[in-house]
Amino acid sequence: RFAVRTWRQESRALVQMLETAEGWMLVYVAVIFLGAAFGIVNTMLMVVLERTKELGMLMAIGMTRKRIFLMILFETVFLALVGAVLGEILSVLVIHYFGQTGIDLSNYAEGMESVGYSAMTYPMLEPYRYVQITILVVITAIVASIYPALKALKLEPAEAIRTL
Repeated sequence: RFAVRTWRQESRALVQMLETAEGWMLVYVAVIFLGAAFGIVNTMLMVVLERTKELGMLMAIGMTRKRIFLMILFETVFLALVGAVLGEILSVLVIHYFGQTGIDLSNYAEGMESVGYSAMTYPMLEPYRYVQITILVVITAIVASIYPALKALKLEPAEAIRTL
């Protein structure tokens, strides 16, 4: 009598190794997005500081604080979307190139072959991952833009117009 089992049922050690790798990948992604968030905060704070006079003038002629908040938020999201799209185009090209030619890991061939992997690796990324990344970039941009936008709201129009 024969039993059909999946590789997940057959190799618990490999399943645990993959789950551990996925956990570490989440840590790496979190660190990358945290770094991106700090970059966005820094950039948008500079935008607010460089445009203090302009923001003060907009407040002085009657632009509401809500609209100024939304203006900074939309500017951040627009920059994040442009960056995400350009980054994804670049990543599609790089992944396609290395998916065809492969990445030679012959320096690690002995170790990789001992666990059943080839020394040549052909990367690929599922299309839904690009959607996930775009959504994460936009969420990161929105969250990161809140502090600079709040900083802009604290400006007093008369003082902001007098700045150099």
